[in-house]
Amino acid sequence: RRAFDRLLASLNAENVLSIRAAMAENGAGGDHWRLLDYAWGAVDPAGAIAHLPDVPERYRDGFLGNILPGWASKDPRGAINYLEGMEAGQARDRMTGRLLEGLADHDLGVATRYLFQLADSGDKNAGRHIDTLARDVLKVEGLEGARSWAEELPTGDIQGAALDRVAHQLVANSPENAARWASQYAGQDYAWRVIEEVGDEWAERDPSSAVAWLDDLPDGRGRTEGMRSALGEWAKKDAVAAGDYLLEMPESPAKDAAVSGFSRNLAWKDPVTAIQWAESISSKGARIQALTQVGQAWSHRNKAAATKWAQNSGLPEKVQQAIMNPPGHRR
Repeated sequence: RRAFDRLLASLNAENVLSIRAAMAENGAGGDHWRLLDYAWGAVDPAGAIAHLPDVPERYRDGFLGNILPGWASKDPRGAINYLEGMEAGQARDRMTGRLLEGLADHDLGVATRYLFQLADSGDKNAGRHIDTLARDVLKVEGLEGARSWAEELPTGDIQGAALDRVAHQLVANSPENAARWASQYAGQDYAWRVIEEVGDEWAERDPSSAVAWLDDLPDGRGRTEGMRSALGEWAKKDAVAAGDYLLEMPESPAKDAAVSGFSRNLAWKDPVTAIQWAESISSKGARIQALTQVGQAWSHRNKAAATKWAQNSGLPEKVQQAIMNPPGHRR
């Protein structure tokens, strides 16, 4: 690796093609190509772009995705102008994430401002791009640096998505510390995923503690969705204990969500009992959605039994068809 680093340090417009030829001849691996192309984008973006048509078509997308962040790390405006000159579509969407990586290498503030420009312009992928940027910030700045960065973003959905990524890392390190930190966002609609993330991940380890934390939070989407996820995890570990908890839970949107998550996961083990739980949901819309999910899980296990139940369930015809013809994915 030290030898390759010296090679990259000597890279210039005149020797890059001979280096690439030697790498190809000696069977260089993917990591070496990514590093070389990034460096080429940084030292000679015009030459790298000019070489693009000579790259085999099946590798072209990957080549551009490697040189663009290198270019952005040294010449942000040039790389941005190139990207914005690309035709709108999936290729440009993919390259936006790579551009943001390079902008973050140059200056995190530049990358953040560009992301908010995308959001302000109506880019529907801004939420996904903030997740990409947050991952990069975590890698470069560490957990504390990423948390400070996310907390200082303007309040709104973009900040919520960044905080969600930070929450994922925090709860992996310490669920209790993550819960204490996340509690400040309880009841904030823009940050509901922070609460749900902590509740879900904590419940994988200790569902009763996660649910107890969620139960003490103020009402809001985060608590509701957190209960859905946490009770689903609890159903996997100890369905009896989870059911006992639900029996004591007062009627509320949070309970409906909790029963939905519980019944959905219970369906893979005991679909008949899961249906009984789903039927107890007070909200008609949530009840039908839960019954659909339970029925689809049952259909994967025993299509004939699930079909017989659906046809006699009194559910709308469209729901019956969804149960009898579930999506092909498995749990």
